[in-house]
Amino acid sequence: MATNMQFKNRFVANCKSGASVLSQEGGDEMNARLQVVSGGGSKAVKITVTPALGKGEQLRAFLCRAIGEVRAFSGCTFAYLAHTQDLSELTVMHGWENAQVLDAYLDWRAGNGDSDLVSELMDHEGRFEILDIAEPE
Repeated sequence: MATNMQFKNRFVANCKSGASVLSQEGGDEMNARLQVVSGGGSKAVKITVTPALGKGEQLRAFLCRAIGEVRAFSGCTFAYLAHTQDLSELTVMHGWENAQVLDAYLDWRAGNGDSDLVSELMDHEGRFEILDIAEPE
């Protein structure tokens, strides 16, 4: 089973090599696919998760707290949580000034110890994407 730091290291290595998709494998860890969009400039992160049975409200509360931490991180330009009315799907979106500040945030998030709690609240289905933000011409 890969740890968060091992997964982060594999993710960063794939970004630098230009790979487009990375899957996380492992027993109790979230099964996430990372879609990396190349290019400089501002970045956005989109995370969509499905809560474990009966854990929708707990996952929503956890993600609301996490949004506050994201917004406070230097270089974050926006952070929001959206969800279906029945909490069957939750989506987090946050924006970053550039890839360097996003990488610093990912390093911090990977080391903060939240992964065990999140794993207990999710049904292990999720998608994690890093996207380029289009700037007006």
